[in-house]
Amino acid sequence: MRGREPGVYVYWVMHAAKNLLKDRGRIGMIISNTWLQTDYGVDFGRFLLDNFRLVALIDLSFRLFDALISTVILLAEKEPDGNARNNNTVTLIRVPPRVGGGDLDAGKALESALRCIEGSIKDDGSIDAEALAKCQKEYGVWFRQVRQGEIPRDRKWISLFFAGVEDVVNTLEKLAGEGKLMIRLGEWFEPSRGNSFYSVWALNHKRRPDLGAKDFFYFSERKIDDWDRKVKGFREAVGRYLVPAITRAQYIKTFTFTKRDWELIRRRTGGGETHTY
Repeated sequence: MRGREPGVYVYWVMHAAKNLLKDRGRIGMIISNTWLQTDYGVDFGRFLLDNFRLVALIDLSFRLFDALISTVILLAEKEPDGNARNNNTVTLIRVPPRVGGGDLDAGKALESALRCIEGSIKDDGSIDAEALAKCQKEYGVWFRQVRQGEIPRDRKWISLFFAGVEDVVNTLEKLAGEGKLMIRLGEWFEPSRGNSFYSVWALNHKRRPDLGAKDFFYFSERKIDDWDRKVKGFREAVGRYLVPAITRAQYIKTFTFTKRDWELIRRRTGGGETHTY
């Protein structure tokens, strides 16, 4: 995957590191695992190495939510000391699509496996390999432990879970570039913008290119001007029904509400005790 657009969770982790967590503050998040195999994931990985003591990455092939993506659980601690980060032991865990056995359904089996993994985490945030080995035996989870300073800073982290997979992908891409063994998708399909990872249609079937989100669904000042030239009064007629659209998360305007703001409100209202909701 040659993804260049970071998911919103990347910005959230960066925001947490800068504005929410104190030193040695801990973060636990369930996020998409696509960054493990994308270009932007290399930079995101470096950010994690430079700011956190990574406790564990738990890759879940099992679909936790009704979505098209698989997830990874990030457990980390903000650590300003570079030596502490580099000498830290990171535990990489992969939970297979089918875990355990017996009469438990998939959801309950996954919950039991995660409870087992949770039980291997010590009070200091480290993970007990012997306890995790019991989870491996009972539920079939895979794990390995690596020194954080040995994690590559210039490669995709998918290779940490599947040895050699990045080399295979790079080799295939090289062969595709040379016109050997592989045919590029663009030679058979034309990509279409949409709200899924990929939206394509077969050119040789002469189908309308109407999959996904097209320009048809978005108005702009230019379009309104074009339409108004064709139909006089169009702008005035539709203007009252149009509202700005948020097409990307980065366009959302945000603000930071600080302790100073709370104190200012308390003084202005003449209140005594301050309550936070």
